[in-house]
Amino acid sequence: MAKRFPMYLNTETKDEITLTKTEKRVLELMSDGLSNDDIGKELNKKEGTIKCHTANIYKKFGVANRQQAVNFAKDNGIIL
Repeated sequence: MAKRFPMYLNTETKDEITLTKTEKRVLELMSDGLSNDDIGKELNKKEGTIKCHTANIYKKFGVANRQQAVNFAKDNGIIL
C-alpha cells in the first residue's frame, strides 16, 4: 500500500495551492490566535462552518493542526 506524504514534502509550489477568500481569512485569523468560535463571530459564521474551512485548509496543506497550517502558510508566503 502506498504511503501518503504530507504536502510539505511534495514538489508542488505555493502557487498550486488555491485557498478561497474565506479560507485565507480564516487562516489569517488563526495566525492571530483566534479560536474557531472567535473566528466565527468575526466572520459572522457558525463555529461548525469555521471547522469545515479549517479542515479544508489542513487537507490542502497536508497538515494535521492549526500551528502546522499557520507555519506552512508563513513559510510559503501565503500569509505574512
